[in-house]
Amino acid sequence: MSLHRSLKRVEKITAIRTVFGRVERVKMLKEKGQWDENSKVIGLPKTKITRVKISKKEKAQEAQQAQAQVTADQTQATSQASATEKTQKESKK
Repeated sequence: MSLHRSLKRVEKITAIRTVFGRVERVKMLKEKGQWDENSKVIGLPKTKITRVKISKKEKAQEAQQAQAQVTADQTQATSQASATEKTQKESKK
């Protein structure tokens, strides 16, 4: 027998939430310095979740930068390995 969709766990729901829950709002207000310990938890202002979309061009640029960094790291590791081999060969002579 299947489980009704309203009874499923919150973590598994894939819909995007647009507003924080009460605990999350209090945490956010504390971080902003707008929360007082004497404040009431009822009637809190709603805080929207802000999402920033990254354009396809920016994603491509980030991917290219990451690839360039990996290539640079590999080149540096190769040059260090060859330098280590040279010093070992010289010390054996």
